[in-house]
Amino acid sequence: MRLTNGMPYPLGATVTPIGVNFALFSAHASAVELCLFDPQSDELIASFKLVARSEDIWHGMVEGLTVGAHYGYRVYGPYEPNNGHRFNPNKLLLDPYAKALSQSFFYHPSWQGHQVNQVFDDAAMDQQDSASYVPKAIVTAAETDAQKGVAPLLNDIDKSEEDLIIYELNVRTFSAANQQINQPLRGTLAALTEAKTLDYLTALGVSAVELMPIAACVDETRLTKQKMRNVWGYNSINFFSLEPRLYQYKSAQNFVCLVKALAQRGIRLILDMVFNHTAEGDSNGPTLSFRGIDNKSYYVLEKDNLREYENFSGCGNTLNTEHPQVIQMILDCLRYWCRLGVAGFRFDLAVALGRNYLSCNRDKFAAQADFSRYHPLFSAIHQDPVLKNVLLIAEPWDLGANGYQLGQFPSAWHEWNDQFRNTVRRFWRADQGMTGAFAACLQGSYDKFSRGNRKARNSVNFVTAHDGFCLTDLVSYNKKHNEANGENGVDGCSANFSFNYGVEGATECSEINDLRARQKRNFMLTLMLAQGTPMLLAGDERSHTQQGNNNPYCQDNSITHLNWNNLSEEQESFLDFVQHLIALRKSHPSLKRTRFMHGDRLFDTHPIKDISWWHSSGVEMAESHWNEAELKCFGLLLCSAHSLNTTESGGKQIAGILLLFNAATTPNQFLLPPFTRQWQLLIDTDTTAITKQEYTAAEIRIAQRSAVVLSFKQQIDKRAA
Repeated sequence: MRLTNGMPYPLGATVTPIGVNFALFSAHASAVELCLFDPQSDELIASFKLVARSEDIWHGMVEGLTVGAHYGYRVYGPYEPNNGHRFNPNKLLLDPYAKALSQSFFYHPSWQGHQVNQVFDDAAMDQQDSASYVPKAIVTAAETDAQKGVAPLLNDIDKSEEDLIIYELNVRTFSAANQQINQPLRGTLAALTEAKTLDYLTALGVSAVELMPIAACVDETRLTKQKMRNVWGYNSINFFSLEPRLYQYKSAQNFVCLVKALAQRGIRLILDMVFNHTAEGDSNGPTLSFRGIDNKSYYVLEKDNLREYENFSGCGNTLNTEHPQVIQMILDCLRYWCRLGVAGFRFDLAVALGRNYLSCNRDKFAAQADFSRYHPLFSAIHQDPVLKNVLLIAEPWDLGANGYQLGQFPSAWHEWNDQFRNTVRRFWRADQGMTGAFAACLQGSYDKFSRGNRKARNSVNFVTAHDGFCLTDLVSYNKKHNEANGENGVDGCSANFSFNYGVEGATECSEINDLRARQKRNFMLTLMLAQGTPMLLAGDERSHTQQGNNNPYCQDNSITHLNWNNLSEEQESFLDFVQHLIALRKSHPSLKRTRFMHGDRLFDTHPIKDISWWHSSGVEMAESHWNEAELKCFGLLLCSAHSLNTTESGGKQIAGILLLFNAATTPNQFLLPPFTRQWQLLIDTDTTAITKQEYTAAEIRIAQRSAVVLSFKQQIDKRAA
């Protein structure tokens, strides 16, 4: 092997006909050393100083090297924490552009770039060599055989926004306890390609699977010492490579097989990306990659104290997404996953990605780094010919000042709508004064998403997500029970808007269990029939319980592992109910409008509107009705029209669906709208039965804490239309 100058682009390790080209960014380094390791023994076999430098890119071509080589970097420069520099050549560093790792990260004291337990903890550089205790990057091929043929499959997937139903799942916990899957595959990406899994997802009816983070991550030191792990994966150390614990063989091949398997079932794949911080943590954290390569460029440092990190993520540091190199890395990463077949991305704590870190002028940095939808990163994504066409979902908050930005992201972005979650929970809990806000949620949260010609689909509606209570726990616990996490119960949100209906946790009381089951049906009906993009948490449809733990990020056990054994009769009934709701949403055009409805008449000569609100007295809701303090029962009528080309009349048909809600603790008689007497009763959450029967009465009884769904069709002749 010999080293030549090579090329500064592309960054990372690139296989060529004559060898492997290596390129690494570091604006402040004085030297960069490439280290090559034996894949079997992990012993150092060669090292090269990258003497070629083009601007801030250090590069070199190792001739004769090929796919499968293991490597890492030692980066030289000043160790001056007070000036923002933490170079330490004793630490072997992971290439930010690595596409595969030799193993997972398992904590070792040699990771620390500074001497621990000194008067000033990070004042002195640590001399321990970390090379034996960190994973190595693996050189991968530019394109694998597995990637070939992905594009045609992806082109065949229905990408219509109106049919988008997202299913959020964790790779590990989804299949870890599924005995229908071969033991070695449980808890891995391969389990999701198994026929049993694909059949389940297809029968459920979801159109997109959103994977919680699958990128290489590091367990927090506290968890390692307590023999626990961060099973959620929101502690990334590299954004291009898969976490080795999630696959059984070649990572890219494993991943592309999943993309293909889902695509063949018409299901898109969305990745949850954690670009707001890295696993290197605060100033006391380890030196594994970015910190040792160029701390001052990659991270946002306190303006008046460069040894410390701004912490908008709540995890110790914040990536500097205003730095051109960080922007390039993020875009390169997103495009890489798109080439592997990913259809969209969810951005964790996305406000941290859009803060103006470099343009602040005031004394206190954190108070100045304001969020902007015109941030350079968002602008770069918008201009990218690949990324501007994929699904982009923001978690529209972070932990910094003014960190809550729901509705403020660029127009094309979708956003997690936590106001939908909170409002729906409070309405069905029968809290006072929630009916108006609940109605707004049903309409797609127009009050939050009307800016910039945005649409109802931009609101990602959810009642539960990985953060917080799962659905069964939402109706079973008044407070969180997170003691198993080892944080004295202080972790996790305390404002859950949950209700246990008389007993904390599981109970044998049939009356309470019946009410809990009905409330679960109410929540799921609201989620699936509201305007917007629904997101279902994996396991909710199977009545999974986390035993009251609303932050089980470190529970790799029965608390998070979904139960795939025989479900009870009640659980099977609820699963059928969820499948029925998803099918209903897909089948009725008025339930999946992408645009907002404003109460416009469908025809000039006919009184029916695209959306209307109804009082239980049988009249349209007036302002005075909305102001009723005790109002907990009302109706929503959604209508659409289409041409009847097969009839001689040349008229049109109105398809209407009426949603009736009663959150009160007493039943209510509801006088139906006068347009028709030919209704079909589709759903009554007071019962577990799924029926479709004619209903011709003028009014209907709605049980306490329940919902009813009716539909009708009406033909309008040519003259009226």
